[in-house]
Parts: sequence; structure tokens; C-alpha cells
Amino acid sequence: MLAEAARTAYELLAFDLADGRFVLGPAGPGSPAWEASARPYVRQEYERWAQLTDGGRDALVREPGDR
Repeated sequence: MLAEAARTAYELLAFDLADGRFVLGPAGPGSPAWEASARPYVRQEYERWAQLTDGGRDALVREPGDR
């Protein structure tokens, strides 16, 4: 289970690094902060997504700064 979580986190990091349009947190996927593990990147992105979507209740992600 832990290995699957790590692999999935790396896949999201790789996707965001290649695409870049959906990065929500302050440290992008190319940050050296994620060299040891991609899981904190996923936590950062999920936290920001939850803030922007009212905990996932909003169907559309609002732009940063929208209230």
C-alpha cells in the first residue's frame, strides 16, 4: 500500500511537471523539495485544491484569488 501511494504520488508529480497547468501549491513540481519524496507534493496540491473548491464541494476549481 505504501509503495502504491509513493508510485501514485510520483505519477502526479511527473504529470504536473510535464503539463504544469494544474499546479496549485506554492512549490511547483520542479522544486528540489520533492527530491526525497513526491508525497509531500501531493499533500500540498490536495490542500490547495480543497481550499479552492470548498473541500471538494465546488464542481469547478476557482482561480487563485477568487472568493
